[in-house]
This record gives sequence, C-alpha cells and structure tokens, in this order.
Amino acid sequence: MNDKLFVCIFFITLVMSACANKSPKRPEIKEYFVTDIKNDGSKHFSYSLVMKISPKQKNRNFTVRKNRRNSGDNVQNKRNTKNKTNNTARLAPIEDKFYEMLEAKLVATAFCRDGYFTLDSYIGKSKSQLRGECNETAEVLPNK
Repeated sequence: MNDKLFVCIFFITLVMSACANKSPKRPEIKEYFVTDIKNDGSKHFSYSLVMKISPKQKNRNFTVRKNRRNSGDNVQNKRNTKNKTNNTARLAPIEDKFYEMLEAKLVATAFCRDGYFTLDSYIGKSKSQLRGECNETAEVLPNK
C-alpha cells in the first residue's frame, strides 16, 4: 500500500509541476516605420505595430478610430458613442504602449526632432497605426 501511495503522490506532483512551469507565449509583434520626405521639405511618417493573435482572440477584437466621422440617425450615434467609450477603456493600455514605442522609435531615428502632429491614427487589439507629419522640415538640397 505504501508503494501505491508513493506512486500516486509522485504522479500528482509531476502533473502539478508540469502545469506550473507552462508559461504563456508572448505574442509576436512586428514593427513598421516608413518615412517620406516630400519635395517641399515636409517630413511624413507611418508607424505600425501588428500583433499575431489566435483565432479565438480575433473574435474579441476592439478598435478605436480617430479622425473619422460617423453618420446615421441619433439612436445609432448614441450607441456608437457608448461602444467607443467602452472600447477606449479596454484599449488604453495598448494605446499607451503604442505611443511609448512610437516615441522610442522617433528618438532612435531622430526623424522628428521637434515633435509631430497626427494626420490619422487607428488603435486596435491586433494592429495599431499612426500617420504623422513632423513639425520641422527637411533641408531641401538644390538640384544640380
């Protein structure tokens, strides 16, 4: 009987330690930073983060769009406002991390040394993007 008890305790300990050591995988995040200097010297950029998520998580995707206008009747607009408030609260940590990573990229590349303004932005659970224009202009060299 001692052998059965020992085997049982050993098996339970083995199962519990196997479950305890299983850490969740970190999601794979791809970062994109594209710059464009126009002929007039204006400096534009696009910064995106794309996260690979499981199909189960895709069904729960929340998004917040900025610089977009909604059309429709008053009841629909009230519903959109309520949903947007809920989505914004859920996405606040994602949005904070996105802007933190954007600022780090701009500092590392020294692309917008005097700041920038946002042309358009989209914050979602699996993808976030911002298009912006730098406050300073690039020095335009004359053509020879």
